[in-house]
Amino acid sequence: MANQFSIFISRDGGNKKYASVLAPGQHEGLGKSSDQGISSWGWNLTGQHSTYHALFPRAWTIYDGEPDPELKISCRQISPFIPHNYRQSSLPTAVFVYTLVNTGKERAKVSLLFTWANSIGGISHMSGDHVNEPFIGEDGVSGVLLHHKQVMKLYS
Repeated sequence: MANQFSIFISRDGGNKKYASVLAPGQHEGLGKSSDQGISSWGWNLTGQHSTYHALFPRAWTIYDGEPDPELKISCRQISPFIPHNYRQSSLPTAVFVYTLVNTGKERAKVSLLFTWANSIGGISHMSGDHVNEPFIGEDGVSGVLLHHKQVMKLYS
């Protein structure tokens, strides 16, 4: 549930504010004791104005007026695919590109947030002694590297 994009929008004058996880509908784990407070994130998209399309290796989602009625959001995604190279093509990686079109008369300040549970699949998302390392590349690309401590178990 923690692996989500969220958006925060405020309009000039502060009268209109929107905050929402960019996932229509309600996740089955919301409200349970294991949700770690994630149910408070703003799971308020109905999906009636959102459309998902996919044609491997590309996918895209259009949010037309959700959560802000005067903002059209599109998210384009591509998963790298290299013919005849299954090893590198199967790496868990993707590129997401967001485009926003403001159809309103007021300026909009928009923040986009991506959250990712840095976990090894244990009982807690905090298990595993993980380390997150921010980086900025020479080309201006920035991100966060998620380092996982791997434990080898030997069986006899």
